[in-house]
Amino acid sequence: MPKVTSAAVPVRGCGSGLVAVVAGHELTAFVGAALEAAGARPADAELTAEVLVAADLAGAARHGVVRLLPYVRGLWGGTINGGARPEIVRRYGDVTVIDAHHGLGQPALAFAVDRAVEQARVRGAAAVSVQHSRHVGITAWYVGRAARGGAFGVITTRAAGSVGVWGGLGRGR
Repeated sequence: MPKVTSAAVPVRGCGSGLVAVVAGHELTAFVGAALEAAGARPADAELTAEVLVAADLAGAARHGVVRLLPYVRGLWGGTINGGARPEIVRRYGDVTVIDAHHGLGQPALAFAVDRAVEQARVRGAAAVSVQHSRHVGITAWYVGRAARGGAFGVITTRAAGSVGVWGGLGRGR
């Protein structure tokens, strides 16, 4: 369990609220363990946790750890396939299509970025499309992955609205 420190802080218009502070590496370990316990493959749980925490650290909380509970519910309920492995299903010249098999979006998009970097090294450019994916988190994380692989990356998504925004009206709204 992560070590949590908390303090009362003023919240504009609301008096005071409680803010919890958790070290990033401890939160990543907790989120990964929760995803694995809910049925995600260990490596996928770890990578997904890394991306979720990175989103919070970057100030993009809507794509961060706030998604943990909906992910766990999806894994338990079967709308997210915890055992899915992304698979290349088609190639058209410099374009590759990957099927995520309704698994966690983060491992599928990381797989896609890695394939695109490999292909760009050989052919100079690449485009990779992922189908049947779930929420992928903060897309800037994947652009960084491409850059660390020695490539320039542009990431776009239209992942299914299977995980609604915390406090939102529902799926895809």
